[in-house]
Amino acid sequence: MDKRLIFILLFALFLFPLVSAYQKEIPLSITVGCDKINCSLAWNITILNPNSSILIDNQEMIVGDYYASYSLTPVSTGNYLVFLSDTTGSNNYGTTFDVTYSSEQLSTSQGILYGSFFTVLVLFILVIFFIITKLPDSNERDEEGKIMSISYLKYLRSTLWFVEWLLVVTVLYLASNLAFAYMSEQLFASILFVLFRISLGITPLVVIVWVAWMFVSFFQDKQFQNMLNRGMFPQGRL
Repeated sequence: MDKRLIFILLFALFLFPLVSAYQKEIPLSITVGCDKINCSLAWNITILNPNSSILIDNQEMIVGDYYASYSLTPVSTGNYLVFLSDTTGSNNYGTTFDVTYSSEQLSTSQGILYGSFFTVLVLFILVIFFIITKLPDSNERDEEGKIMSISYLKYLRSTLWFVEWLLVVTVLYLASNLAFAYMSEQLFASILFVLFRISLGITPLVVIVWVAWMFVSFFQDKQFQNMLNRGMFPQGRL
């Protein structure tokens, strides 16, 4: 096996710190300062894709007075391994860089924070759904279907359904961003983001329908309440 590949694989096992994060399909420049390499020598660069295949094979870098650089455009997300060697073969340098969907890289602490927030949101959704199932969805009726009393808790039920919808939209957004940040395969993240955009797009319609239902229901309940106060027991759909 090529000694350059052996060095890169050993380097990966020791988990050297990441240099930085870049954005997918955006040109970037790999730059190494002369404090790390001897800029009086000519340097070549080899870069491995996240799947360990060779992206750049022993290409010459541009070496200046203060740094050496090489330009490329990554087409996939993930962690790229970089290996530099001078033309004499006596000096080596290794590093890595990350390519993400949006050039934003989550640290471990940020990942824990976002993951915890995601978990809390899901728990809220489950708790609210449990509460909704315990609330009445209509006015109290007798066996003949006549309204016996107005149940205003049904308004709390509809309000919680609206809150549930907003939480689902938020979870879709957070899940898509976490998938873009951590998954090398972007199909699942793209599906989540499309679902988020669709749900966000129809949210204004949901708001209009919800507000209209609240006003109509409240107006009808006021009429039913007046009839109940007069000793009349109407039949209705609410």
